[in-house]
Amino acid sequence: MDFKAAMAGEPVSIGPDTRRLQFWALPIWEATVSQHSLKQVDLSRWPEPLLAQALIDAYFDHDNLTLPLLNRIIFQKDYDAQRWTRDDSFAKVCFTLFAVAARHIDHPQVYWHAQDEAAARAAMGDIDMYRHSAGWRWMEVVVKMGKSFLKPATLEELQVLNVGVLISMLI
Repeated sequence: MDFKAAMAGEPVSIGPDTRRLQFWALPIWEATVSQHSLKQVDLSRWPEPLLAQALIDAYFDHDNLTLPLLNRIIFQKDYDAQRWTRDDSFAKVCFTLFAVAARHIDHPQVYWHAQDEAAARAAMGDIDMYRHSAGWRWMEVVVKMGKSFLKPATLEELQVLNVGVLISMLI
């Protein structure tokens, strides 16, 4: 920005034409390396449609009221258009929303499912404690997908981080 021109009252151009594009583009080597640790979304963990909608309703009826991070109309429109099937970052937002909203739903599919029988018996040993596992099956998917610190943050990544804070506050 030309401060001298601005102080003199002359029009100053601020916009994409004033940026030096070589510093805004992600070089090919950074783009390649930034993808190494990222995994595809595990859609096998996606909740059944009725449960998914119940979780979405629970999130917007309870959590989004106190910390409004998502626009319900836009989110529902994107969800109904199945954006999560073609956009991993939106799928991460959905999984994070499911994880946070799970504590408001009394449904067996919201709780942690241990991979082996011994772990399942140990988890079920203290049923009151087991209730705190609500949503963690979906947070595991988000964590496994990873995050590249080399790529600029997107709106969806910021939403995942902020909505994800809600589940950590519940521990």
